[in-house]
Amino acid sequence: EKAELVLFSDRGWAKRIPQNGFDSQNRGGKGVRCFFFNRTGSNGKSLAGMWLTREEDPHALLVFQVRSPATRLTREEILLQNRQGKGMPYIMAVLDDVVTGVSAVETGSEI
Repeated sequence: EKAELVLFSDRGWAKRIPQNGFDSQNRGGKGVRCFFFNRTGSNGKSLAGMWLTREEDPHALLVFQVRSPATRLTREEILLQNRQGKGMPYIMAVLDDVVTGVSAVETGSEI
């Protein structure tokens, strides 16, 4: 009930969505659209990572890119939106330095 889903595109755009915004589906369900990409590809062409988090979860998020060092973000830094939201840019993904993945780490730990 209190879980949230964090989605990251390959161009560094992200958004946080409450899990209760998704209805459960049976086998053969058609899925749910939750990230809208611009036709120009300015906010990405595919999802690079996803993270399921809870309010009491003591983890932060590491975002990995091809050339740049990993970026650490907390759950509160990413704007909470609904499924129709377009997200916001959080990582500078210039030219071919795209986001390759995300990983959860302990809040107090170092990279």
